[in-house]
Amino acid sequence: MAEPQERECAVCTNDFTTPKILPCGHLLCRECVITWMDSKADAGCPLCRCPIVEQSDRSSSVTVDALPTDFVMEALVESARVLSKDHLCCVCEDVRADFICMQCQDMMCSACAKVHKKMSISRSHDVESVSTVTPERLAASRPALCADHGDKQADSFCFCHRLVVCKSCKVQKHSECLKVSDFDFEIHSAENSLTHLTKILVEAEQKLEQVIGQVTSRLQEVDVSEQEDMSQVDKICECLQTLVEDFRMRLMEKTRTSHLQIRNSLRDVKTNFSNRLGKVTSHRHIVTRATAVSPRPAVIHMTQALTDRVNSLDLSSHFEDVWVKPLLSAKWCLEVVARIEQELLRLEQLKTETKTYLPSSSQQLNEAMKAGQMSSNTSVNITSLEDTKEVAKQTARHCYSENKASSGSDAFDSRRRSGNCAAVGKTNNNTKEEQEFRNERDDTFQCAILSKKERGCNVCRQLPESHHWSDHDTKVYKEGYPNKKDNLKLNHNLKFYLGILSSVPDGDFIDNIHKKWWGDHDLLERHKGYIHWLFPIRESGNNRQAQELQMHETKAIQKDKRASERFLKSYEMMLDFYGMKLVDGNNGQVQRSEKWKERFHFLNHSTHNYLRITRILKCLGEMGLEHFKIPLIRFILNEAIYKGTLDRTLDTCLNYWVGTLRKDEDRQEMEKYTKQLFHKKDNHS
Repeated sequence: MAEPQERECAVCTNDFTTPKILPCGHLLCRECVITWMDSKADAGCPLCRCPIVEQSDRSSSVTVDALPTDFVMEALVESARVLSKDHLCCVCEDVRADFICMQCQDMMCSACAKVHKKMSISRSHDVESVSTVTPERLAASRPALCADHGDKQADSFCFCHRLVVCKSCKVQKHSECLKVSDFDFEIHSAENSLTHLTKILVEAEQKLEQVIGQVTSRLQEVDVSEQEDMSQVDKICECLQTLVEDFRMRLMEKTRTSHLQIRNSLRDVKTNFSNRLGKVTSHRHIVTRATAVSPRPAVIHMTQALTDRVNSLDLSSHFEDVWVKPLLSAKWCLEVVARIEQELLRLEQLKTETKTYLPSSSQQLNEAMKAGQMSSNTSVNITSLEDTKEVAKQTARHCYSENKASSGSDAFDSRRRSGNCAAVGKTNNNTKEEQEFRNERDDTFQCAILSKKERGCNVCRQLPESHHWSDHDTKVYKEGYPNKKDNLKLNHNLKFYLGILSSVPDGDFIDNIHKKWWGDHDLLERHKGYIHWLFPIRESGNNRQAQELQMHETKAIQKDKRASERFLKSYEMMLDFYGMKLVDGNNGQVQRSEKWKERFHFLNHSTHNYLRITRILKCLGEMGLEHFKIPLIRFILNEAIYKGTLDRTLDTCLNYWVGTLRKDEDRQEMEKYTKQLFHKKDNHS
């Protein structure tokens, strides 16, 4: 049942008169809409502020007349007005009416109601108790009367005039109208349309409620995340305050101690000089008195005695100035404050950096609505690289898929089709970890082991140069990152290999890593961010707390014997993790380790580690160990093709690891070596 306030206009607060349906779905009286629009230049709906109409040169009355009229609400208002009148019989004067005819909408007393039911013209009418009739039922029972003859039943609908008419009007007044249809048929058609609209709106309502629920859930997650972050910020700040306070106390204690030592030394010096002054003053008085009052013979004896005494006195007044130099110079303090401020800003950036955003416009939100849901996938990664290279990365993924099917080189097509390649049959079995591996942000999708002058995959041959993201990435790496500038202020990687800075997060100092982590394969697999510290390159990675490698760091690490030894030890530790062992530290030759079976099986089934190996190979080149790459890649190719122990790494080795070789001749040598291994395997089989 429509409540009274539902039949009231929000502007005039009276029952609706010619209610107009606004674009937002709210209702206002026709005259109220015109008055409201004339009163304000940019008048919006008084209930929700949504625009009533777009900018138009037409008058407000013409604009409002173009809005649809809610005839149902108009009928409800009229029915409510009928029911709100005094319940008096329309025939008998001053007699209470207990009944109402649903068709005639006349109120009657019980006697008149009986007569009304007996009359032939109204025998079929529904006469009901006034107390049980609602405006909705009364409006629904109103008969369709002819627009010209209000007392005749309408049986046709004229589409030209949009009127319901009786039979006589249809013949006399609407015979030339293009379309006059049966009224009952049009009612049935309209009811079907309304049913369909109801279904659409119900589905849209459910989807919107679902989306609102998801947004509400996200808001709750944001609230929880905010509380957690606030708690974390409090902990960090408390920790920093504790560290600063401890540092202040230690520094003050150190300052007191150093000044106390100097103060005691100065006091000792002062005491010595005071004692010396006392002796000198006493002897001066003796000499003065002897000069003034001593008898002449006694002067001779006194002079000799006093001369001997004065000569024995320490008369030196030399003072080596002892001063306390400030422990903290102004320049040093400023440098410390600047470094701390820089680290705090870096911490703030890490804390506030977001990876997702919700649709920023109504158009994007509408697209999500049309999709039927706004799942977690509606959030979009917005890293600095992905915004500008998303198309190229998608192209590279197509290249990768093409390469997995064709091996990336026409020289191997026949072998792949004939089943000689050990990787056949495994190309489409991507696990979740493999998919995550493909989607790594600093993944370098190599088109194949061939250079740019040679043929790539089918997709690559159809694309312009600008779409070869992997080719471009390899080119940039081979050319030494020409657009990367050396930032002399960044030294984290150098400090890490000098043993004065710990890796983060969940890291340690380099010597502790070598001592405690070596051989602990579960720990090396469980921890993720350390690989960016052990093998830094001039590319960003997943660990945002690890710094990109700088050129001056590379040179410093190579020159420092201890740092270069630590780097080589890191390489040996990771080789052991993958079931290999460095045989010669000069030429980079490797062989199987004692636990090679276990580790090879692990490497075959953990494709996310392939990205680590790509980083290791690149870092070897950065650290001046380019010649270490070929022995490692040759070893892996031999194990993958000929021995079949690392067969699942073959595609990645050809498509990724060979691509890290900076010299074209080295890559061509690997291609030749690969062919030889296939021939060797064929001959052996």
